[in-house]
Amino acid sequence: MKRFVIIWICILLLITSFSLGCIEDDGEKDEPLKEFHITFQEQRLDAFNITGYTNDSEVTEIVKTFSQFNITKIKLYLKWIDDCKYFADCFGNVNYTDDALDKFNLTVIDPTQYSIGDESIYELIFINITVNDIPQDQTINATSEKQVVDQFITDNRIGNWQFNITCVEARGGQMFRDRGNDWMLVVDVYHYEGIILEP
Repeated sequence: MKRFVIIWICILLLITSFSLGCIEDDGEKDEPLKEFHITFQEQRLDAFNITGYTNDSEVTEIVKTFSQFNITKIKLYLKWIDDCKYFADCFGNVNYTDDALDKFNLTVIDPTQYSIGDESIYELIFINITVNDIPQDQTINATSEKQVVDQFITDNRIGNWQFNITCVEARGGQMFRDRGNDWMLVVDVYHYEGIILEP
């Protein structure tokens, strides 16, 4: 009986040793680390124009979805030609003062509901929004170029951006009745890319 028990113990030990050996053989080997130098370049990712018309005291809402990674900044230009001032100039009305100019407002709301805006009567509003800073050049130890680049991917403020264009007041002066104005919104979107340099 004792001999039988001893034999079974030896068999179990052999099976255990064999199993452990298989696990060790099947295990993934660590890839060696390499040294990578990475630099970053900012590029214009997208540019588009939107045109429209907004009546006096009304708001035109525009929603755009940005799904690109690593956005650095968004530049917006709202442009319009005050039609009543244009006609006044054509008729030689040199007394057309700033009090008669249309007033517009541009407000931007990002995916986090942060908003920024500005208004003007001088036919141009410019807003520059910084989204992410461009990383500094670095030297990193990693197993692959992809592993390096992936460390610097950010999805900060990806999602729906809302642009609100308000004709605060269409004034027109005494000679002209003004109901609103045409406008053009120009949007430039920038992002950064990581570039691996030769060691």
